[in-house]
Amino acid sequence: MEMDDWWFGWKGFTPEWPCPGKVVLMVGAGISIESPTQLPGGYDLTEALLDHLLDNKAASEIKTVFSQCNQWMGRSLPRLEHVLDKAFEPSTIEGAERSGSARELLRIFSHRPPNANHHLIADYLIKHRSWCITTNFDDCIEQAGCHQIPVHVIDPDTKAFDILHREYGEDWGIIKIHGTIEHGCSGLGATLADLEHGLPEVIKTLLEQVTVQADLMVVAGYSGTDHFDVNHWIRERWNGDRSTRLVWIGHSSEVKQEFWRPDDQENREPMVYWQGAFGGMKIQYGPTAELLTSLLGVSSRTLADTGEGNDWWRIALTEYYIPTEKEKYLTGTRLASSMGLGQLAEEQLRYLKRRLENDNLLVPFEAEIYYSRGFIAEALLIQNYLKSPHEKVRNVNRTGLIRAKNKPATALLFYLARWLRGPLKVSFDEQIDAFGCMLDIAERRQKWRLWQSKPLRCLSEKICILSRRYFMRLENTKLPLYLHGRLQMQSIRLGTLFYDEEVFPFGEVWNLLYRESNPPSFYTPFGPAIPGFYLTERSTAREEDRIADLALANINYVNILLSALRRRWPKGSKSVFKERQQKDGYFDSGEYVVTYIVRLLNESSQIISVLNAPHLQIHVARAWIRADSILGGIEYWKQQRLYLGTPPSLKSA
Repeated sequence: MEMDDWWFGWKGFTPEWPCPGKVVLMVGAGISIESPTQLPGGYDLTEALLDHLLDNKAASEIKTVFSQCNQWMGRSLPRLEHVLDKAFEPSTIEGAERSGSARELLRIFSHRPPNANHHLIADYLIKHRSWCITTNFDDCIEQAGCHQIPVHVIDPDTKAFDILHREYGEDWGIIKIHGTIEHGCSGLGATLADLEHGLPEVIKTLLEQVTVQADLMVVAGYSGTDHFDVNHWIRERWNGDRSTRLVWIGHSSEVKQEFWRPDDQENREPMVYWQGAFGGMKIQYGPTAELLTSLLGVSSRTLADTGEGNDWWRIALTEYYIPTEKEKYLTGTRLASSMGLGQLAEEQLRYLKRRLENDNLLVPFEAEIYYSRGFIAEALLIQNYLKSPHEKVRNVNRTGLIRAKNKPATALLFYLARWLRGPLKVSFDEQIDAFGCMLDIAERRQKWRLWQSKPLRCLSEKICILSRRYFMRLENTKLPLYLHGRLQMQSIRLGTLFYDEEVFPFGEVWNLLYRESNPPSFYTPFGPAIPGFYLTERSTAREEDRIADLALANINYVNILLSALRRRWPKGSKSVFKERQQKDGYFDSGEYVVTYIVRLLNESSQIISVLNAPHLQIHVARAWIRADSILGGIEYWKQQRLYLGTPPSLKSA
């Protein structure tokens, strides 16, 4: 049977009709949950680590906040990699050094017996010399194959590509994206810091080669939410050969098929990315081992239960690493501050101070917490006297703090003076803030009619581009995904403020911000002819648990849409009436844009209320005021579909 006949004649998984083509597997932690392996799923492990690594107050409040933000974050708990990132990060604070290596917690993934899923996959790989891609740390598939399956992985010591068990071949085996426990706990990609730069090029090239050569990719036991590396590669697949088909197996006790179609509101990972990266997609729910047996044509084994309890790993966590009270407060401070929970972070830091003899080295934390609480002047004061930060602080820099005081011109002058003293000392965050200051100034001038003239817009654009070229080091740099997302939004702001409607039309701005992607519209047999464009600011804020930054990203979207509306209708109701006349009474009223703006601002207000961060409501209020000045009253425009009546000047004519 040909692959096309099998695919288009699909009647679900049946043992009589296994896939006739070449299959590559993509598996995640879900295949290791069943007995006798009994490793925890991501949700259970995250919840257990919150209780283990934080004090009761911090763990409870973080869980509560996430449960209330579930509809916007897509999760009811923080990301596992985020929790581990804050727990594993070394402390340079005297008196709060780590009492032991927190990475030893990852030992729960070592020496686990393989289950039926692992044996089935190992049997298929050995029989067909095929490939399996996995994000799992454990070596259960390798054990099931008696360590006769090549393992393609990055060596944590040399950072070079390596093949374990190379003697069994180099053109098949297991690709371990996040490392293997065979290299020890230190070599596992378990934190945001390990993942934020994406996949190594050698791994990305191998993944693409393996996928292109296969007729079918089968995903099993995998959530598909590796935003920073795997999904970044998946997004890039939109621009290449997409002939490979995809089958997604969701574990369930009942066998059923689902035809997934994204609606207009659906732009979240994983399926919207994965569906667009393959030549077709089918989703099937049921027992994972049973479905894999039918699909691959390999019989499943029945294994005896070891009698080990399901909660063995909870006991093991306490054996491998127990944080001290100081360490709990240190981790709680870091975690709460990064999420935007300023009050909780301040409370955790206060508890930590009481237990330290010398708390001077906590000053960098105070700057970050003052910033998250909205005390900009105090944070700026600390930054001015802080010579060399002892802890990694991502968002706090002096240019950004001055900009947060609503003084973009002052912030820009400060940045230029700082750059002239030492260009290499300026962080990427600070450079992007400086670029944002230039656009803030242009955005304020946009309301002036003279500033809207084409010569002044072109002049402003040239100044921004030249400043970015000579005073910033943002070009041709592989940035972390969160910085890439920030830079994307500033580039879109620049286009909206300075380009003509013919060059960057309002419809394109709307589609880009609403769908958070601008996929190519012209396709060849091998995929899109023109690369797509993907916005990552909001999705990265969600995946990094930066709840406060998600609210601010919503406001950025609103301001860009308002700039686009002001450019389209610079004279308000007169411009609306003129456009209606030119189009013989029919024109795009833009009601959907107003509805989306209202939705984003309402969401931001609700998120900020959950965070108990009233200082951020100022940003929402400014956006409402700007929207009211541009749209002539949100509710009025929404109800009247932007029809503001005939201008008096035209009535008299």
